[in-house]
Amino acid sequence: MSDQERPVFIYVVDTSFLIEVHKRYPRTMLPGIWNDLTDLIRKGRMIAPVKVKDEINQQDDALKDWVNHHDVMFQALDKELLTTTALVVNRYPRTAKPMSQNPHHADPFVIGLALKINQQARLIPHTIVVVAEEKSRLIQNPALRDEEIEKIPDVCQKIGIRCITHLEMFKKEGFRFY
Repeated sequence: MSDQERPVFIYVVDTSFLIEVHKRYPRTMLPGIWNDLTDLIRKGRMIAPVKVKDEINQQDDALKDWVNHHDVMFQALDKELLTTTALVVNRYPRTAKPMSQNPHHADPFVIGLALKINQQARLIPHTIVVVAEEKSRLIQNPALRDEEIEKIPDVCQKIGIRCITHLEMFKKEGFRFY
């Protein structure tokens, strides 16, 4: 398959993805991974809603510094993103975690951004993939009703957007571990 025939993946990443990669693959020990992430960001192929940045900025560690140096990956809360996020929250209200004390909860915005970009895929051909480390609850309980669903992989399954973990993304992109 030539590069022109190979699908272009746009990754919409959740906070859990960035935290997991930061925890498992320190930049000082495995700079290749971080260089590959930066390359995806530079190409506009790894994005996240600004709410992900807000969640990470609540921490005080090296990930916070890295995120703030890669500001270009974070999409603002424009009218279209707010509209697609509202669609998610209306159908899957538990994604908003209404009992949470965290005003920066990003999950519904991650899914909303994937929907927004997916709608634009008609103009620019690419495949939208959400990257999150959450575990699906639908696998154990396929009878969950929409109003009971709260995990990113479950909502993605219901709306027809692929959701993978960081390791699946690394394999798909041929990340270097050096």
